[in-house]
Amino acid sequence: MASAVQARFPQRKKRILDELEHLTGYHRKSLIRALCRRPRGRGRRGRPRTYTNGVRVALAEVWELSGRLCSKRLAAFMAEFLEVLERCGEPKLRPEVKELLSGMSPATVDRILRLVRPEPTRKAPAPRAARQLKGKIPARVGWESG
Repeated sequence: MASAVQARFPQRKKRILDELEHLTGYHRKSLIRALCRRPRGRGRRGRPRTYTNGVRVALAEVWELSGRLCSKRLAAFMAEFLEVLERCGEPKLRPEVKELLSGMSPATVDRILRLVRPEPTRKAPAPRAARQLKGKIPARVGWESG
């Protein structure tokens, strides 16, 4: 159907291409290629995401409430910790989010929390003992005779 419509109006297509060529400064053939190109598919390729933004936010909140535990310890007792939090009334989580959080591996916890954790700051190296002692010991410049 589209090709039949395009074949009927070659003068209209020519005029559109002339105007685009004048406005953009592109070569005619590159304009034709750009207009005939199939639109790219939206979204990501591959498997759909298992952990959505809601799960990520819930994990960050649980991590903060746990006192910023390391991922191995947090993942090991996540189900138990979620039950305790539910009894205390802390975060109101949907059942599917609780299930995903309970089944999360420590590596996945690390990967998701990478965006939330603060980067470690490097401290200046401590001065060496020799440098500290050097200023405290008086040094003789020349030998005095006598």
